[in-house]
Amino acid sequence: MLSLIFIVAFVLCFAIATLCALMGHQLINTYKAVFYRFYFYYLLAFLVFAIYAFWGQIGMQAVVASIKTSSEVELIATGFMPILGLPFLIIAMIM
Repeated sequence: MLSLIFIVAFVLCFAIATLCALMGHQLINTYKAVFYRFYFYYLLAFLVFAIYAFWGQIGMQAVVASIKTSSEVELIATGFMPILGLPFLIIAMIM
């Protein structure tokens, strides 16, 4: 039941992220302003961070739990996923 909730939440979040990216791209094409271009790049960098840090952690936890490892390995593996997304967060914050 919990995995079904995660799947539904992921699909909804992915749909909202796709809609936001499409709207940002439409702003670039419509207004041709530099602000909208930087906003679009910020949005893409933040969405990539969200995928790595949040959904990657949940996905990694499911993968590590399925191969029957110890809880210490699971904590280390899931704690490492937000670090992979950190460069995208830094880029987003610079923009």
